[in-house]
Amino acid sequence: MITSSDTSLAPAVSCTHWSPSDHFPVFTRLSINPAPLPPPTLHSFRRLHSMDIGFFLTDLKSSQLISDPPKSLGLLLSGYNTTRSSLLDKHAPIVNKLSRRQSHQTHGLLLPSEHFGPSSAMLKTFGNVPTLLLTGPPSNLSTTNTTSSSCLPKKSTTPASCLQPPTTPNVFGKQSTNSYTRKSSSPLPTTSPGISLADSFASFFTGKISKLRLSLTNHPATSSPHSPSPAATPPNFSVFTSASEFEVYKILANCPNKQSDLDPIPTWLLKECSSFLVPTIINIVNLSLISGQFHPTLNESIISPLLKKPTLDKEELSNYRPIFNLSLISKVIKRVVKSRLMDHLTSNSLLNSHQSAYCKHHSTETALLYINDHLISAIGSQKVSCLCLLDLSLSAAFDT
Repeated sequence: MITSSDTSLAPAVSCTHWSPSDHFPVFTRLSINPAPLPPPTLHSFRRLHSMDIGFFLTDLKSSQLISDPPKSLGLLLSGYNTTRSSLLDKHAPIVNKLSRRQSHQTHGLLLPSEHFGPSSAMLKTFGNVPTLLLTGPPSNLSTTNTTSSSCLPKKSTTPASCLQPPTTPNVFGKQSTNSYTRKSSSPLPTTSPGISLADSFASFFTGKISKLRLSLTNHPATSSPHSPSPAATPPNFSVFTSASEFEVYKILANCPNKQSDLDPIPTWLLKECSSFLVPTIINIVNLSLISGQFHPTLNESIISPLLKKPTLDKEELSNYRPIFNLSLISKVIKRVVKSRLMDHLTSNSLLNSHQSAYCKHHSTETALLYINDHLISAIGSQKVSCLCLLDLSLSAAFDT
């Protein structure tokens, strides 16, 4: 048994000769003191899956949002959000619960000495339960007893509606009160003295885009991005066609059941209420298209800093990329606008014929197949090929 010099473990090792075998079974007993329990944590959640959807739909149908919706875009958006939020507070109010972890007992692990050889043992900790693992044992290794199943960390049985909210604050804005999303933990830099971490990221990200815009303004493009140029001047794109009910239903159906903290209700519940909410959503979309405005409320987003690679220094802000999480209604409007733009670009042959990105039925695979076909054809014609690859590995390459 090999332990470090500063360990609190006190292994007692003994062996016994069992005739007629020439192997000696080795026994060890480890005195493991469990780690101190963490303090109780307060969890906030909603019992969404226990609510009566029928009563929720009845209250939604009788609300002013459905019976007498506002005419202006700003008031309609405000009523759309406040109505859903108030109904959710009524039918699935936030519940605060103080949880405490319980200690567990650990059991010994008996390993015959003949199975060790070059393999080694190491001690890992799952939660508060130290568990002994083997690295590289033979496949026929058998143990008399391993850590009891009652001591292993159990899979979470908490429904999606009861997941605790993220404990890290949002980069822009205050911490959300929605309690139906779980955010994966991501390493963050140490908080700078005198300035909050959110303010540090906000200043860095906004300054980064400002510098990028300034550099592009000082060096404008000198040639047309179209090669070859269109044969004729394309018609102006000045009018958005209105969204249809079928189109909005299809967009909602294709949306994954993910949601932003800006959404008053989760996406799956909005889909349950789609028969009542789709007319309001269509009204919001078409008012945005007619006015040619993307309301400031729709442009708000939760920004999460994500470390580009796990091996990068987490203290350097330049090693993070901002991940924007918009509300669902914002995504619906953007998908409608994208559909109108793509129809205009394709019908007027404004897309490069070799473009694979953001084109239907095209991908990186079609681009590679296209290049591969040209190289093979050139080889068959006894031509020399030169392939030039441009990698925009600079910061904010996508924005350039």
